[in-house]
Amino acid sequence: MLRKERQKEITSSKKSMQRHPAEPLNQLTIEIIDFFVRLSPLLGQPRSVAVIYGLLFSSVRPLDLNEVIERLRLSRGSASQGLNALLRLGAARRTYLAGRRTIHYEAVADLGCVIVRLLRERIPPELGGSPTWLKEAARMAKRMPAGEQKLVNSRIRVLQNWQRNVRHLLQLAEKILTAGNGHNA
Repeated sequence: MLRKERQKEITSSKKSMQRHPAEPLNQLTIEIIDFFVRLSPLLGQPRSVAVIYGLLFSSVRPLDLNEVIERLRLSRGSASQGLNALLRLGAARRTYLAGRRTIHYEAVADLGCVIVRLLRERIPPELGGSPTWLKEAARMAKRMPAGEQKLVNSRIRVLQNWQRNVRHLLQLAEKILTAGNGHNA
């Protein structure tokens, strides 16, 4: 009889050590996820990335890949790709918990830095970067017939203005979005 009781105790202990089913999403988490899903088209991000960020953002503790998969009912590939996208954007970071072998993830709540990174990623370097290609275009325009040269030069000036304005806009956005956080994106 004692042996059967011990067996039940061991079985019960093993069951409690097994992974518990994913906790359901509470209403607050659902609302936060919905907010980031509505924001995702403006930032040019897939819905799945927004859903994962919303879950991490609303979580009071770091989550591992399996918890993200279970709670959001995502495929392993989609969850992994989404977490990697968030890491690249600086919207999430890896964290290690003592006594746990798996990597855990937590949201970086500095949305300003994330938006600055997105802008830098989305705006072509030619538009916000160095005007060297426009200088080359101006040199080529000098070899054109005089009648065409005037129009081409005016178009090159328009492009130079666009480039300068985009560069200033990026600098301004970075100042505004990262003000008060003590670091740049």
